[in-house]
Amino acid sequence: MNNLTSHPRFIKKIERDLKALYHDNDFDLFIEKFSEYSTIIDHIDITLVEMYYDVLIQKNEYEKMYKYAQLCFQTKEMSRDEAELHLNMILQALFNLELYEELLEWSNIVTVTGKESGMAASLIQFATHCKHYATEELKKRNTMTQPNENNDEVFNTVDIDIDEYLNAENPTLVIAAVEHLIDLKDETYGDDVYKLLQSERDMSVASLMVIYLKEIEYDGVIHLEKFGETFDAHTSEFKQFEKSAKVEPTIRWIVEEGQLRFDHEERIQQAIEIFLNISLLWYPLKVPFTPKELAKGFISYTKMLNNELPMHSFNGFVADWILKIEKEIHK
Repeated sequence: MNNLTSHPRFIKKIERDLKALYHDNDFDLFIEKFSEYSTIIDHIDITLVEMYYDVLIQKNEYEKMYKYAQLCFQTKEMSRDEAELHLNMILQALFNLELYEELLEWSNIVTVTGKESGMAASLIQFATHCKHYATEELKKRNTMTQPNENNDEVFNTVDIDIDEYLNAENPTLVIAAVEHLIDLKDETYGDDVYKLLQSERDMSVASLMVIYLKEIEYDGVIHLEKFGETFDAHTSEFKQFEKSAKVEPTIRWIVEEGQLRFDHEERIQQAIEIFLNISLLWYPLKVPFTPKELAKGFISYTKMLNNELPMHSFNGFVADWILKIEKEIHK
């Protein structure tokens, strides 16, 4: 770097020019200038990095986004906020590129290490959804390539050691086992899951276990204490997850409202993913809001997470409920 290009005034001018290009929607020139800027400065202003990612999303340049995010994450020293930003973009890029093996690998990194390293709950939730989605897509891909006329039979032969996974210390493996049991509606592990639930401390795992027990209508009382609420009921007394969380109508409202309040479609999908993961953590407690209220709340939350809405503007009963769940996750 020569003295001219390293001079603070020169760097500030480039940064001002980049922000002007972004606000003028001159995206091609923004990308060109950002590439030049990134070669002359080691630590780039995170606001400009966010602008760069937003430009790439709007231009559907997901391959370029993945390469840049991966390079930054693996080669640069950064704050936790910067690391979370790059990880988020890696997951979004791989999701849109349909690179499911890579998506599964990166999402596992976040879900396994996220809580210990203090990552944002929303990123962990998004990674959890990506992991589940990638797993299902890879199952479908394997099913399509298997020379077997009975697709259900191929699907049911996924190589999972249920006993080993259920009793593993890694929550990711336990989740894989419980999801497998839910898919198969296998009632034979009801007693085992019920016993494990009594001592399970991971809320995602506990919620999935309850979903499984409800799915098979296990004859037992479910006792849970979550977010300051107590739940005691036989499985026959409470609703399945989709109905309890009001999934279908809420997603319809998110799509309808999101088309008015988001600038691009990816935000709608992100809002749906966050809604599903927050609702999963709350289950089987009763969701105290209407689908329309939930949709508006999660749209605002998504906008706040993407710096499109000031934090102080995210308020109200649904906002308090969402933040209550996220605060508990970080304890």
